[in-house]
Amino acid sequence: MSLIEDSEHLAMGMAWEEHAEDCQNRIEGEWRGECDCDRDTFSTSQCKGCGSYLHGERYAMTLFTPVGA
Repeated sequence: MSLIEDSEHLAMGMAWEEHAEDCQNRIEGEWRGECDCDRDTFSTSQCKGCGSYLHGERYAMTLFTPVGA
């Protein structure tokens, strides 16, 4: 996670509103189990966490930046 600043905090997964419209977790408004919304099974784009261009799976993460930063 070399691209993440020391003052930032990281959580795996994504916010409710970022889940797909048809995701059962989003529809019910609570965690009902695993979903594939936060996983891209094969990506050729740059990883936003480490900067790598290696192809493969990408998982969502939420980055919290301190207020005023």
